[in-house]
Amino acid sequence: MGSGLGAFMTSGAFSLLGLLGDEAVMAWAWRVPFLASAVLIVVGLLIRHQLPETEAFTEEVATFFSAYGADALQLSTTTIANAGMGASVIAVVCTPIAAIVADRYGVRAVTLVGLVLHLVVAVPIFLLLSHGTALTFYLACSLGMFVSTIAYATIGTLVAGWYPAGVRQTGVSLTYQLTGVLGGLVPASAQSLSIASSNGWTLVLVLFVVMSAISLFAVAIRRTPSQLVTDPEGATA
Repeated sequence: MGSGLGAFMTSGAFSLLGLLGDEAVMAWAWRVPFLASAVLIVVGLLIRHQLPETEAFTEEVATFFSAYGADALQLSTTTIANAGMGASVIAVVCTPIAAIVADRYGVRAVTLVGLVLHLVVAVPIFLLLSHGTALTFYLACSLGMFVSTIAYATIGTLVAGWYPAGVRQTGVSLTYQLTGVLGGLVPASAQSLSIASSNGWTLVLVLFVVMSAISLFAVAIRRTPSQLVTDPEGATA
């Protein structure tokens, strides 16, 4: 329903703009729908703020945070939530910076740097977590989000460059969906490994390192073509 309504509003907006004439649309009117979309963002945030979470979702969140924060690290839910907010700010700031750097030095190079940093900071992150204080937890979350954002900001463009235009949409979509399915198993696996570890994090560290190494190897052996959007053939699914 949301997709259909969004398509209707988009088409309707540009249909109305067409009444102004092509010259006005090209000069300034094309900006109006984008500026108006800011109102929809505010409305969406207000609606979302008024909607309570379901009991099932609340229970899932409470279980996750209790198992990791309260039980393992003896931290309050507020502390963990604040750390997540701080890490999110880092992601918001670092994403455009990583994209700008990638435009200058190459998407593949920036992605490789991010994945190498994953391996470099793996042990420090888990050592910080092992201290169990609010400060070290904040630092661990911030450091982890920083290195993750470097690779995450560029991986979409990188993967798109692995496929010719004729199959790009299908290739990127399948890659994204498959990794989403497999990646969904990681939190549960990490939780199980945490329980099985004598200190609560050694096996999780091994999982983190193995996944980072596999990602680094995959990107390192795959060259990205210099052309991306300018392929001569038509793009089809």
